[in-house]
Amino acid sequence: MTDSDWASCRSTRRSNSGGLILIGKHLINHWCRVQPRIALSSGEAEFYSSIKGVQEAIHVEEMFLEEREIEPSLVHHVDAVACKGILLRHGVGQLKHMETKMMWIQGEIKRRKIRVIKVHREDNPPDALASASLCEPFERHIASMGGKFN
Repeated sequence: MTDSDWASCRSTRRSNSGGLILIGKHLINHWCRVQPRIALSSGEAEFYSSIKGVQEAIHVEEMFLEEREIEPSLVHHVDAVACKGILLRHGVGQLKHMETKMMWIQGEIKRRKIRVIKVHREDNPPDALASASLCEPFERHIASMGGKFN
């Protein structure tokens, strides 16, 4: 699961990314970072966030495969239709300014049969990591993962 807050830094115009790696309802990894490059659209910012999320999920998958504990089935949740479109197509499409080195993710999604699912923002817990959330949405996201907020 990943999310991004497009151009949230007023001085640099860089976006924030947040993500979670879950196995069932168990949190394995999480992050909240400023993206290293400036995204020219919200879909592009979500795409950069997805690259980090899929990269982390593949790492966890490889650890489980090495230990032969479980046969993982990767599912990536995004809350932007534009991001889902970029992830599932082949090549840069209309985004001519994007670097081709970022397109590895499209091949990995096809090769590993990673399901990309569009979810509503309210149902996407990484939203709390990527953007300045009000207390109520933050508490709802934590509760959706089985956590408690004091």
